[in-house]
Amino acid sequence: MYDFLTDKILQNYADLMVNFAANERKGINKNDVCYVRVPESASIILKYFQRSILKAGGHPVLEISPEGLAADFYKMATSHPTLPVKQELLHCGQDKFYAK
Repeated sequence: MYDFLTDKILQNYADLMVNFAANERKGINKNDVCYVRVPESASIILKYFQRSILKAGGHPVLEISPEGLAADFYKMATSHPTLPVKQELLHCGQDKFYAK
């Protein structure tokens, strides 16, 4: 299905994202915790992200999101989170995800 996506192309893409595009286009730093979430249809790239993050000295946290769940979430979720997360433990931003 993805015959045109060779190992070299996928690794180059992951290297580009990790070393240049992440962290406000500065690349990741040693010991950064890097959260990568991809849909099932993009799971082919996940192992390349892990390799790139490890080569850069980071700690990968990888997640595959099952497709088709978001619609139910937005239809049925309440405006209050079901599990509160203390802000001291976690910071999430549009471009960042890291533990304090």
